[in-house]
Amino acid sequence: MKRLDVKKVNKSSKMIWGLIQEALKAKNFALLEKNLERLYLMNEYYCQLLTNQESELRVLQYEERHLNSVISEYEKKEIEDICKRNGNYQTFKNQIDELFKEK
Repeated sequence: MKRLDVKKVNKSSKMIWGLIQEALKAKNFALLEKNLERLYLMNEYYCQLLTNQESELRVLQYEERHLNSVISEYEKKEIEDICKRNGNYQTFKNQIDELFKEK
């Protein structure tokens, strides 16, 4: 799908609706038919755009969940390493496990 400038598409939409109103007033059915066709194509473009954006959003949400789990794992390891160096690991082990348990 070719990406279009949304501002231009919205401006075109406004112009198409204006032409449809003029065609209705003048009872110019050829102009009405042409602009309804343009409107249909624009609607098709927006539907495709929304579908693509929804797919991209799902991928980004999956990546976010994955990255958050990786970050959480690194944080847990870092806290465990600090506690092991200080000799407090056994004291805080249960608290660390509770803090970083899977959500």
